[in-house]
Amino acid sequence: MNKNILLVITLILLYIPNQLLSQDLIDLGSKRELFLDDYLIDTAIDLELKMNAVQEVKSTNIPNGYYQTIIKTDSLYRIYYRGNLSSWKGGGYDGNPGEITKSAISKDGYNWEEESTDLNDSIIDYIYYEPPFNHNFTPFKDLNPKSKHAYKALAGTKPGGGLFYFYSDDGIKFEKNGNDPVIKNDSTYNEFDSQNIAFWSESEHQYVCYFRRSIDGLRSFARTTSEDFVNWSKPINIFPNFEGEHLYASGIQPYFRAPQIYIALSTRFFPKHGSSTDIVIMNSRDGIKFNRTFKEAFIRPGLNQEKWGNRSNYITLNVVPLDDSYIGIFARNSLYKIRMDGFSSINATSKEGCFITKPFKLTGDQLEINYSTSAGGYVNIEILDANNNPIQKFSKDSSDEIIGDEISRIVTWEESTDLSSIKNKTIKLRITMKEADLYSLKFNNMN
Repeated sequence: MNKNILLVITLILLYIPNQLLSQDLIDLGSKRELFLDDYLIDTAIDLELKMNAVQEVKSTNIPNGYYQTIIKTDSLYRIYYRGNLSSWKGGGYDGNPGEITKSAISKDGYNWEEESTDLNDSIIDYIYYEPPFNHNFTPFKDLNPKSKHAYKALAGTKPGGGLFYFYSDDGIKFEKNGNDPVIKNDSTYNEFDSQNIAFWSESEHQYVCYFRRSIDGLRSFARTTSEDFVNWSKPINIFPNFEGEHLYASGIQPYFRAPQIYIALSTRFFPKHGSSTDIVIMNSRDGIKFNRTFKEAFIRPGLNQEKWGNRSNYITLNVVPLDDSYIGIFARNSLYKIRMDGFSSINATSKEGCFITKPFKLTGDQLEINYSTSAGGYVNIEILDANNNPIQKFSKDSSDEIIGDEISRIVTWEESTDLSSIKNKTIKLRITMKEADLYSLKFNNMN
């Protein structure tokens, strides 16, 4: 063999381990990670990321209002939505005096009743009434440990000058904070008439707001941040749109089981298709770059012809747990459910496949997975060092084959879950699958 070829081969063999060692480590820690994109995946053979279908639940008394928000407390679910005063006979323009913010409550997420509220010593059937803020009143439960109030909200429209700050201690009685908008109207981003979303980000340690913005003639989103909910940063464009695509309402939220991941269930708007709409799914880990792993609709309008009209498909802000196994995704007069963590998965067909994760520093003692196999399928997990060499005691031969369907399964090697012997080492996982889906994984600390 030519000496030059031998030299090249030798250099390649010497280079590969060093290249693997220099690969950036992902910050996994004890965070739950979902298979929404290739964040965890280094290489994959005969496996693909798959978007999973939602199941529509037949229900007749879910609220049928616009710009809905659902908040789950320890004792109940509450949906806030825009309604109308029966006495209003005027026009239906944005922020008109006939718009009101109403609420409905449920103990199980399936059976709902409209909520009556004692405000100013009189029983009424709405949460808040002051034009123009009822057009898109969007509250959230404030998880900031330094917050003086349990709930905050943003509301406002372009004619009103921007977005105003509201607060509440019980999620029912809201007060406006001052008479000036905290996010002001500006000629470059004056599209506040949609649902404008804010929340406390546990991963960013600040408040984040996403609001509607027109970018190059297309409906899209912008983002601004704040430490105190009063002073906000200069907005930046997000624009996760594909060419010529309108995204009408962003539906961005931290996923409640993995708050470092923002899920976006956004309304896609097609003015040339009879102004019909559907829902797409996106995700982000930095709040700025949103991954469009799946280009197709996540939720289609479906067989109900009423959902093929303009403004017929808006997802209620926030997905919530219905029980230990299923997530509830609400919409106007509709409920969809999907497996916990199950928006998407890495999927194996009848042909065995495998993938290797990117390297990370192991900080936990146990590996927990959310998975499903057929009766003839399986999942097998081995642990590698940074150079892709199997680690003794955690090789494929030592790995206990996993067959079944569980939201939370602790992985074992020779019937042991203990990973303490390799804790704080840089590792990778090699996961082999057949007729199986893997939805999420996380490392638990037992100490």
